Amino acid sequence: MKKYIALCLAVLLGCSVAQADEPGATKQSFWNRVRAKIEQIIPKKNVAKETVVGGVRGDKEERVDLYWKGADEKAVSAPAEEIEAFQKALEYADKGEKEAARAAFDKFLTTYPDSSLLPDAQQALQFLAAGE
Repeated sequence: MKKYIALCLAVLLGCSVAQADEPGATKQSFWNRVRAKIEQIIPKKNVAKETVVGGVRGDKEERVDLYWKGADEKAVSAPAEEIEAFQKALEYADKGEKEAARAAFDKFLTTYPDSSLLPDAQQALQFLAAGE
């Protein structure tokens, strides 16, 4: 039984190594990594916010370290329009429309110069240029 499991693992490992050696594998892994990153970004919504401050009467201590639920998590967020523009450029790249994808990524770079997705857009342009 142990030999059978070891044989299965060796075959699976050999298949994954063979797939990684394919010429388009690096491009596919890049696009998959970018798609996964986009899915994790939380869209910012423009909503009116109300702020309420409360205190405890008679509290003599200054409280410096407040606990905020979820504050430890480093959630990445971006405006919804920014995410939609990036996803549109990705769709063009998926369809093989390189000129439209290149134009969409260029427009993204000029429209959102301070975006957290800026490095990904620049790398996408490099992949599109290298694909020609």
